[in-house]
Amino acid sequence: MQGSAIRSGGGGNGSIRAHRTSANGTTGYMMATYVDGLRLAQRQARLARVNRQLSDFYGPLFALMAANSRAHGCPARTTSAIRKERPA
Repeated sequence: MQGSAIRSGGGGNGSIRAHRTSANGTTGYMMATYVDGLRLAQRQARLARVNRQLSDFYGPLFALMAANSRAHGCPARTTSAIRKERPA
């Protein structure tokens, strides 16, 4: 009787395999969740760094371009207004 149970894989081996399988699945899920969270955090950190670099570069550049446009726009308006007032 015992010999046939060992050969057929009977006894308590099935429940041990089931517990081992569920433990492996749970561990795999936890590892995958951790790795996904880590990748997401790294991606967000890279995105924040790029956004900071862009704002540090383009913010002052925009201010310079706006000031330049105003500086070049004023004399042209003033000169055209003077020409209209002066008789030819």
